[in-house]
Amino acid sequence: MLLADAQVALYSVVEPVGIYHEKEVRIHGCAYGHRPYLLGGIELCYGSPCGGPARETLAGPLVAYEDGGGGEVAHIYVVIVRNLRTGRIIRRVPTGTPVTAKPGWVGIGPTTAIVVKPDGAVAWIVETGYPTEYQVHAVDKSGSSRTLAAGADIDPFSLALAGSTLYWTENGQPMSAPLN
Repeated sequence: MLLADAQVALYSVVEPVGIYHEKEVRIHGCAYGHRPYLLGGIELCYGSPCGGPARETLAGPLVAYEDGGGGEVAHIYVVIVRNLRTGRIIRRVPTGTPVTAKPGWVGIGPTTAIVVKPDGAVAWIVETGYPTEYQVHAVDKSGSSRTLAAGADIDPFSLALAGSTLYWTENGQPMSAPLN
């Protein structure tokens, strides 16, 4: 069991994959009383995790998580919001847009924190690369996307949600914005 609340559970299973019966850790999620859905498999690069579902968070029947990872050819970083009662993906958005397009890249980098509301609104902090800088992003329930903050002085693990208000720390100061 990885994560659970009163409505849903996330768990990992080691399963054989491929014709040579390699094993992969796969993450599943289900709303209680409903069938489980595969969120994805955790890829291993040189023996350490380098891709697959990460930073899962729950709100009602919804799970939000980062999926993808960096490989030798492509870097894919997306935030997914999925309904675990139906299996339907509500949102699949890149973690950000690079200033200069990079071939083989989707998203701008890995997330450091994600929050989600039961209506599908989601927000995250993303690490944008070198030099280390962070951005705070939000997608409202209507699908409207916006960047709330950017800079090296954002605390990457400070994102919190209370009701419909997002909170994070920037330059040692508390910041907030609505998440509708």
